[in-house]
Amino acid sequence: MKKISNSIFFITLILIIGLLGACSEETESANSEANDSPAEKVSLKIATGNTSSAIYALGGGYAQAIEKHIPNANVTVVGSAGYGENAALLATGDADIATTSRANAETTMKDRPELVEELATLATGHQNLQHIVVAADSGINSVEELKGKKVSVGEPGSGTETVSGKLLEAYGLTYDDIEPAYISFAESVDELQNGRVDAILITTLLPNPGIMSIATQKDLKFIGMDAEHVEKLSKSYGDRFVESVIPAGTYEGQTEDVPTAGSPAAYVVNKDMDEDLAYELTKTFIEKADEIEKVHPAASQWTIENALLGLDFSYHPGAVKYYKEIGAWENRREGASE
Repeated sequence: MKKISNSIFFITLILIIGLLGACSEETESANSEANDSPAEKVSLKIATGNTSSAIYALGGGYAQAIEKHIPNANVTVVGSAGYGENAALLATGDADIATTSRANAETTMKDRPELVEELATLATGHQNLQHIVVAADSGINSVEELKGKKVSVGEPGSGTETVSGKLLEAYGLTYDDIEPAYISFAESVDELQNGRVDAILITTLLPNPGIMSIATQKDLKFIGMDAEHVEKLSKSYGDRFVESVIPAGTYEGQTEDVPTAGSPAAYVVNKDMDEDLAYELTKTFIEKADEIEKVHPAASQWTIENALLGLDFSYHPGAVKYYKEIGAWENRREGASE
């Protein structure tokens, strides 16, 4: 009887151990599955410029860096007509990050000025330089000589078109004095290449792939801007332009520096973006610029000094958190605000 009782005890003990082991395995398996399951995906859209533009290529580099360094981020680069449309895309929620400026935002959303105040800066980066491009044999040597010529001024309402009008005004001209072609930059490249427009006006980062392409097939001339006209342009456009230079050798056949107007590009989001996400986006912008530079050299200008120029909107709290964390916020340019 005692032997039977002992046998029953040991059988029961074995069953209990087995059940405990099974429960433990199930618990470990459940924990493992929970740990292996991905965090919530973050889908972002970056509004840039038309698909043949340098800013589109640069946006692609930024998108790659975001996906690489921010877990579970999925980024789409959105082509657009430029800064003006980008502001509207942000305001309507059709983009999460965009290159734009207050001047473009105010022009595009003049009927909804309250939307402009809902935008916030992550950083300012590279300079966009004014390009006035003509064929070398065009006989055009100054902006004044564009009078009566067919000139690509950008798509209606785009940042390019806005600046083109201001540029002409700085020289005492209006669209009535030229034959304006309201076309995309991709179309402009083709039209200049084939002699169907006399000049292209565009504010773009260096080097611009489309202009590089034309320069390998056609001799070009770059019309410069003197300090007086840079100042006039800047005063008509929110003091956003400074004297700058397109360095010699930027484009094939360009043997001399070209003085021109430059405007820093701002990377902007909505104020209601999650603070932690804005922090990570800003950190990636600054600390991974060397990776982005491999996609486009303009990212070499994505420095702390340039990031805090504060020319447009107040900075997003997440961006401010990052700049304060690295001790850079106190060195911001006057005008940069929270």
